[in-house]
Amino acid sequence: MKFDLNCKISLTVTILFLMSLAFCYVIKNQHYKKELFKFIADNNFSEGNYFQSSKYYKKLISMGDGDEDVYKNMAISMIKTGYYDRAIEYLKKVLKNDKSSDVYYALGYAYYQKAQTLDSLSIFNKAMGYLNESITLNKDNNLAYRLMGRIFEHLQKFDRARIWYNKALINVNDKSELYNFIAYTYKEEGDLDNAVNFYKKAIDSNDKNILAYCGLGEIYRQKEDSQQAIECYNQAIKTDTGYIMPYYKIGQIYYEKKEYEKALGWYFQALRFDTKNNIVNYYIGKVYKDTNMPSKAAEYFKTAAYCGNDDAIKELKEMSGR
Repeated sequence: MKFDLNCKISLTVTILFLMSLAFCYVIKNQHYKKELFKFIADNNFSEGNYFQSSKYYKKLISMGDGDEDVYKNMAISMIKTGYYDRAIEYLKKVLKNDKSSDVYYALGYAYYQKAQTLDSLSIFNKAMGYLNESITLNKDNNLAYRLMGRIFEHLQKFDRARIWYNKALINVNDKSELYNFIAYTYKEEGDLDNAVNFYKKAIDSNDKNILAYCGLGEIYRQKEDSQQAIECYNQAIKTDTGYIMPYYKIGQIYYEKKEYEKALGWYFQALRFDTKNNIVNYYIGKVYKDTNMPSKAAEYFKTAAYCGNDDAIKELKEMSGR
């Protein structure tokens, strides 16, 4: 009997020992899994692979490892992949413990992106509410000032947009992008002289500002100063030879002057960078249509239409007599 009792005790101790080893293994393995998931999530997040980062942040949250950084990065990943409601949900969880300017700004940004998608004034107002909270907590938050400007620009309240852009200018070293935004508001109001002045300021601030060169080119094109426009677009090409816009913009200038061969030359240069570009294919189709080559025109209109160009769809319907 004593032997049996000793065996039972020994067996019980062995089982308990093995169970404790298994428990330790599970805990340790869980810890390693969390560390691995965190590494993969953070690595994808830093490289801009937001779909992958959100997948692994979600795993971490489901494992109970949802610290504030995980929730913040998860929210940003959701915003970048277009899941704005989920992003807002995660950020509001963070806000319970972290009422910082950055969190309010992130919420404002999430609502801004959602509002743009739905073109909703009430959601834009929510975005502005959170951005104002962010600014109250941090008067130097130039990102919030900038985003307020973008909202008013979207609402076509250009004078209000400029107020916010000018506030943002105070807190940044590179003012070039903000000068672009201000120039654009003047251009939309038809004040081309002020638009030119601010695009030139943008270039003085950063002579690699390709959008400023293109903006100037567009204004000179509107003023029917084709030589100046072409000079600006050529400067944009010198700044970045792989940027497609200035090539087809020069093509448009020659198209408007009915210099079709030169127009095609520039359009085909643009097409080297993106063979499926719906704008370029549409304009090539226009050249062939105007030069009585309907089959060639239809070929390029079809490519443009397939890639989402509504004007190309209209051209094809017109050509087919529908």
